[in-house]
Amino acid sequence: MRSMQVRFRTKLFITYLLLVSLPLFVLGYLSYRQYEKSIERNVGEYVPAILNQANANMDKYLSELVSIPDVVTRSGEIMAILRKKEQDKVSIKEQEAFTVQSYLANNIVNGGHQDVIAVFIQTKNRVFSSSRLNFQGNAFLQEKNPFQQEMDLQGKLLFVPPERLKLVFENNQPYISIYKQLYDADNMNPLCTVLLIVSLDEISKICNRIPIAKNGMVLLNNEVGQTVFNNHNEFIGQVGTPEITLAKGTSELKINRERMMVSADKSDYTNWTLATINPVKELTEETIGIRNFTIAIFSICLLVSALISIWLSQTVTRPLRSLQLLMRQVEKGNFQVSFPVHQTDEIGELGNSFNHMVERIQALVKRVYQEEIRQKEAELAALQSQINPHFLYNTLESIQMVVENDDGETASTMISALCHMLRFTARRGDVVNIGDEVKHITDYLYIQKMRYGKRCQYVIDIDPSIHLYFAPKFILQPLVENAIRHVVEKTNSPTQLMITVSKSAEGVQFIVQDNGPGIPGEILHKLQAKFEGEQLLDQEHGIGLLNVHSRIQLLYGTEYGVIVTSKKGEGTTITVRIPYMKVPPK
Repeated sequence: MRSMQVRFRTKLFITYLLLVSLPLFVLGYLSYRQYEKSIERNVGEYVPAILNQANANMDKYLSELVSIPDVVTRSGEIMAILRKKEQDKVSIKEQEAFTVQSYLANNIVNGGHQDVIAVFIQTKNRVFSSSRLNFQGNAFLQEKNPFQQEMDLQGKLLFVPPERLKLVFENNQPYISIYKQLYDADNMNPLCTVLLIVSLDEISKICNRIPIAKNGMVLLNNEVGQTVFNNHNEFIGQVGTPEITLAKGTSELKINRERMMVSADKSDYTNWTLATINPVKELTEETIGIRNFTIAIFSICLLVSALISIWLSQTVTRPLRSLQLLMRQVEKGNFQVSFPVHQTDEIGELGNSFNHMVERIQALVKRVYQEEIRQKEAELAALQSQINPHFLYNTLESIQMVVENDDGETASTMISALCHMLRFTARRGDVVNIGDEVKHITDYLYIQKMRYGKRCQYVIDIDPSIHLYFAPKFILQPLVENAIRHVVEKTNSPTQLMITVSKSAEGVQFIVQDNGPGIPGEILHKLQAKFEGEQLLDQEHGIGLLNVHSRIQLLYGTEYGVIVTSKKGEGTTITVRIPYMKVPPK
């Protein structure tokens, strides 16, 4: 399929348009992206500050809750009951339990903090409680025995996850639990452990005041990574949030292939982490207006640029169009044309060059014709060298003699070899696979061996990988014919021919060696002089080595061709070098 032809005026128009629109597009896009990143950066800076303030409010609220159990130490009667170590009568114990529970109900559960759900007090041998909601389960850590062993918090606060308490309130009320140890003011020894159960109402209010995107999320995780609060009521009670890693500051991650901005802040008081997770596309919604405005400006500029580009392209291409019409006249053989030069710019220089070119064309025509004649002569010589009539006559005569000797198998093989040669000769194209060329010369040598017998011995050595390459047709036959004509035919002693086809650094090389008497020095010198000269053909060698040499140089250049070396009494070596060619030229 031919590539689509695009007129120069169209190319020029597109070039002008791209030169204007591309920088405009890049500038608009980079500005938009910079503005978007600026918003993301600002959000990443102020959200942690908001989270820090929310954590401060939460710490203040929790510190107030932590001080609630201290009301127990203000009652001497309650402290006296808590100090008792020995068991009293059941009636006294029940009276003391009623007194403590009533005090807890009046001063803590129904006191100033409406978020308190229940309160439990554990001593070494007793547990007191007061709750506004019904509950089930154990009020203290499972690894502690609430009636036999006192918890030792060493003055520290303890925020315990609900599942460790196994304590479930009515309607599955969510809560947080705070452990605090009270000390006896008389001896500063641990007196009891207070467990305060608080609802999440106030914490929810603090978290819900944090600004987030429409589909954003607020998370509150305790020190073990368990989710205490989530505005979507997801993951509550779970340890770890899927696909989310909370680190102090702001980071970006992908959740379900959507970009999310995660901001987090950790409380030094509770070691809890407060975080927000917002879709980036919602945070940057206001950039859509900027994007649309940029697209509108870009479209207007693109329209203006298109109109200017059309005018400029026509201004430049009009004289080029005139020059194109003149060139078509030259193509038709009309050299009596001239381009009127009215400009001194590049187009004027192009017009002057055109005028000079027209003047020189006529001078070059004769030279071109001469080169074509020389090339045709070389091609004609190559055709003449394909099957020599004398060789054909001798071959048929040899076949007749074999038939008369009743050697039908040999006659059949010779006829088959001759058919292969004729078929190869009739094949169209000037370039063939090197393997086919070697097969042709093998058939030729077989026929010659049948004709001359022991006087013609040969060995063919070919690199197997050489079959991947191509070469000019009939490149080997003239070389072998030269050896047959000047060595085999002129001597009665056995002649050894060695044909080698191999690869070298410069390309493929064909070598034909014989063990004949060699070429006399004077004749060899004249032959080499003809290889280096400009004469392509002559009457004596027109269908031989000179023809091969000239064909190769016409196809590949003067660095390739035929090299003949010979020493008297040692034989002759003919080498042909051509470049590598894996695909035959069309």
